[in-house]
Amino acid sequence: MLVLPIKKKWFDLILHRIKKEEYREIKPYYTKRFQNAGLLDADGMTTNQEVDIALRNGYSANDPMLHVRVVMKRGYGVEEWGAESGVEYYCLEIVRVYKLTVNGQILWQSSRPYRLCGEMDRAERAAKILRGKRKRALGALEDQNRVTKDGLVMLRDDEALTLSKWLKELLKEREVRDGERWE
Repeated sequence: MLVLPIKKKWFDLILHRIKKEEYREIKPYYTKRFQNAGLLDADGMTTNQEVDIALRNGYSANDPMLHVRVVMKRGYGVEEWGAESGVEYYCLEIVRVYKLTVNGQILWQSSRPYRLCGEMDRAERAAKILRGKRKRALGALEDQNRVTKDGLVMLRDDEALTLSKWLKELLKEREVRDGERWE
């Protein structure tokens, strides 16, 4: 799986479903990597295939990582999302965000496509699971057959939005505990 490092600012925007594209300069280094991942053919043309990649907030294997499904296109990016005006990029259009891992542990995993919904009460229940208040919330999710055999909770994307807020709190706690900064 192709793993691309990204800055914290862009990682958070993708996590919160605001930024829907990631950009890479058109250079031989990225051309080769995208060809190996199946996003470009041998001639450097886009394949229009959906491919799973990982976006890592840093370079360490323990850094937070989003697993996303993308489609490649060439074009000009949105300046608010980090693209420079008048520069052509490889644009990785994010079709789906389906997993978030920190320190190799899955924090949430979604089985649904990338879309926003408005039912935040279930998201709050899912957040309680991750905060350790498992009994009542876990029972409600087990009734809906959303807990896997491994103990993972399958979340919809709207629930993941609430969990992203929880993740920020978790990362701040880790930053204070370890004396590091997440950039």
